[in-house]
Amino acid sequence: CDPVHNRRIYSAQSHFDAHLLHDDFTRTLDPKRASLFYVPLFLNQRVPWGADLNASMSRALQYIRTRHPWWNASSGRDHVWFVFGERQTCLVPPEIAKASIIVGHWGDEDCMSPDKDVVVPTITPVQHDYPRFVQGRDGTHSLQRSMRGSAELPLGRSGPLVFFAGGITSFGASQDNLRKGGIDSQEKQEKWLKRVTADRCARPDVSCRQVYSMGVRQAIWREKLYAEPDMRIVSAGVPDYF
Repeated sequence: CDPVHNRRIYSAQSHFDAHLLHDDFTRTLDPKRASLFYVPLFLNQRVPWGADLNASMSRALQYIRTRHPWWNASSGRDHVWFVFGERQTCLVPPEIAKASIIVGHWGDEDCMSPDKDVVVPTITPVQHDYPRFVQGRDGTHSLQRSMRGSAELPLGRSGPLVFFAGGITSFGASQDNLRKGGIDSQEKQEKWLKRVTADRCARPDVSCRQVYSMGVRQAIWREKLYAEPDMRIVSAGVPDYF
């Protein structure tokens, strides 16, 4: 797999494809022995986050429907499509979404069926930037050391009641603009407060399902929760997730 796609938070589809292609126990090339038919679109490598999936998925459907008998035999019920990203599952063509099994990260009840579809977790920030957490300054494995240390701690809370570090209106701010000191400056806090105050999606009486985080992150900032002494809320990624 392309290492660029391998390290991104939505690379679960790439990892799944890679494992499946090397799995001779689960995977069969004989369609008569197959219980399910996986459609390898490699969307994570081909389209950007938020892109319209209709063209890619519709072309694939037209191909498998006219070149193979298996879709028509089951009306697509035994076909599986992996859709990466957050709201991407809401962009699947209706003909595919209604019939097939959709695997994705966005489990919105309006977009995925609890009777047939599968919601899977994304790649965690630790996995996303794995090298940063693996090698400590003393040459030891900092990730392993942190996990063992956490397992030995008492169950009582020792850190903030709420900890959040990530973009307020975009995903890019979470990954590419780390706050090296682990906190926002007052100037940065005031900048974001001014921005979300003017954003109607941050209001509790407004539903904005089509914007980033559906307005939840904006609402948190609008309520100035970052100023609460028992909360640590930062508008970008931080170097000390542990």
